Amino acid sequence: MDICRDPKRARQFTAMTETFSMEPSTPKSPASRCRAQVLICVAVTAALACQTRHPDSSTKKPAPVMRIEDRVITTADWQHFRSAKLKLDERQDESELFNLFVEHQVFLYVAQRDRTEVDDEDVRENLLKLGITGSTDLGSAELLGAVRDNLQVQKWIKSNISAAIQVSAEEAQEYFERNQSQFLQPETVHVREILVSEPILAEKLYRQLQRQPLEVFVQTARKFSQAPSASRDADAGTFRQGDLPEAFERAVFRLRAGQISTPVRSDLGYHIFLVEERVRSHRQKFFEVKDQIFEKILADKESTAILARIEELKKRLHVRVYPENLKSS
Repeated sequence: MDICRDPKRARQFTAMTETFSMEPSTPKSPASRCRAQVLICVAVTAALACQTRHPDSSTKKPAPVMRIEDRVITTADWQHFRSAKLKLDERQDESELFNLFVEHQVFLYVAQRDRTEVDDEDVRENLLKLGITGSTDLGSAELLGAVRDNLQVQKWIKSNISAAIQVSAEEAQEYFERNQSQFLQPETVHVREILVSEPILAEKLYRQLQRQPLEVFVQTARKFSQAPSASRDADAGTFRQGDLPEAFERAVFRLRAGQISTPVRSDLGYHIFLVEERVRSHRQKFFEVKDQIFEKILADKESTAILARIEELKKRLHVRVYPENLKSS
């Protein structure tokens, strides 16, 4: 169930700043975290591209595309960012991409101004998490610098924005009551299967397996089934209506838990299905979705706060952009 509806810009920016610190075992809200993943991938891809690009024989000095106080960001910075992002998503709108670039540069400026610290071990650990292990890559000053910049932005946002955001139990309960339709779960069936190529064998197994316990079905599948699920104790998975081919669905959804189907023919052969469990359509309880709701509300608040802070910083700092120079880049 996807209950996340974050504003697009905040979602994208958050994704551009958080991937390096994510532990694989830690669940993340899709809406609040995907923006972090985009930016860090952009930064890493851009830095790797910089290592292999051919030197520019032109002596033309890069033009400025924006200025933050006395810091000048040039067309070269923009092109590295843009090229990397387009490699990840060719459909990216150019103006939206430039907005993300500006936001990232503003947050990077304040993170460095406030001396947000990132040590070398953090940088290398997070590179290793992304699978960048080669000595050439890890030794690249440009790559390490790009990663360090994004970790600085991430840490600054966490310390100055995310840390102040809280979600109360009352807010979560209220969201649950207002959005009951989001928590409707369709009927599902947990299915096991046997697949054989000969109809005579299929009929024989069907007669033998009627009113037999699950263990017998699994043992029979191990011995006779040609389906990939045979190695998984005949476990085909859990399905909702619409997930299966029509003939399979008709056979499976008319069965009660513990019943098996008559052989169903397909291009692969003859299938015998066992419905191990059937869960009727139901509305989830609050305790079942409480964590998801907390993540959703937190993501919404974080997105709103990020957008508000970036607008505040752009007004408070002397930020100027030069869109006319983008055409020449």
